[in-house]
Amino acid sequence: MGFFDKFKMGEKRSEETNKKIRSWSLIIIAAVLIIGCYTSFRNTAGTKKEEVIGYFNENRDMFELVAARGMEKKNGIGKLTCEGCNSVTYYLTNHEMVQFTMSQTNGISAYTTHKGVYYSEDDVPMAFQGIYLYELHEDGDGWSWSYDGGCSYKYKGYTEKIDDKWYYFEAVYR
Repeated sequence: MGFFDKFKMGEKRSEETNKKIRSWSLIIIAAVLIIGCYTSFRNTAGTKKEEVIGYFNENRDMFELVAARGMEKKNGIGKLTCEGCNSVTYYLTNHEMVQFTMSQTNGISAYTTHKGVYYSEDDVPMAFQGIYLYELHEDGDGWSWSYDGGCSYKYKGYTEKIDDKWYYFEAVYR
């Protein structure tokens, strides 16, 4: 008799089977809670701005080369690759940019955070993914933007110039 045969409709389970079910249920609930707490922590901690900019500075030649490959595309949106980056996307629409996402945290919680650098061909600050609908406001050493899409989603972000045509960014979606 297999383990699942004990769960046939209409049959009573033994006390031993009920104990096993409770034990496994507690283990699964504990695992989900531990994973949820870990991913929530990662979403608030993420990679520090200094680490992102430091990696960029240490690998500047590689970033320049990948950005040049993106600018060669002339138009549209597409993907590239770069060591140490979660994703590299070129957005050649209004203002041309190549965005290097180096830290992306997703989890059970509703927050998603992206951090990285981008190359701006026109040397202008931009919102995440070059979305020109988000109005930038001066904020300390850089610019911030936000969008409230009602109860279903909210976006906010920050960008800061780190060198000619290069900017640091962070974006939070919830």
